[in-house]
Amino acid sequence: MSVWCLVAESCAYLYVKEAISVGGLNPWDHQWVTLEEPKFVVVLAPSFPSRYVWLGVYEIGDAQRRVKFAACQRNNIWSFYVPASLGTPGSFEAKTVKHGGYWPTSKDQPSKFPWPIPDPAWLGKTAFLSRLDKLEATAERVYYSGKSFCRLCGCQNGSQEFRFDDWVWPEGYRHYITDHYVRPSEQFED
Repeated sequence: MSVWCLVAESCAYLYVKEAISVGGLNPWDHQWVTLEEPKFVVVLAPSFPSRYVWLGVYEIGDAQRRVKFAACQRNNIWSFYVPASLGTPGSFEAKTVKHGGYWPTSKDQPSKFPWPIPDPAWLGKTAFLSRLDKLEATAERVYYSGKSFCRLCGCQNGSQEFRFDDWVWPEGYRHYITDHYVRPSEQFED
């Protein structure tokens, strides 16, 4: 978990961007560099406290300083957050993203993700798929261009991912479970 604080909100239209300060810099005046770790943090939506929002994590800078921040856009309103210490007024803990059903491109490729391993003895497959159906019906869908391919059989396997709470999983995860008997991690299954 990391601690963040909302520092600015800004309307942003094509060519009209309000002057704001994020760590002493106006993000509209700088090129945003996407950070890889963490690439996203997950926070409760300010206007919908029962819904989570995914924030991209970026860095901007000039000759004097670099500033790390997280941001997202909803309905032409950009929200900006900066890292903070717990106890700072307005600070809160953000969740880190948890992944289910992501694999390396090849079995020998070093990766933070495991290789999919079939478990034909798993007896909870039908019940899990039923719960997954309900979850996918309410999860946020993020569409990508291009298709993913199954690491085990090579078939085309979807072009979107699902986000719910702090979990993300690819559309093709169901194929691994249904056709290859790959059991989800214990954490994702729960």
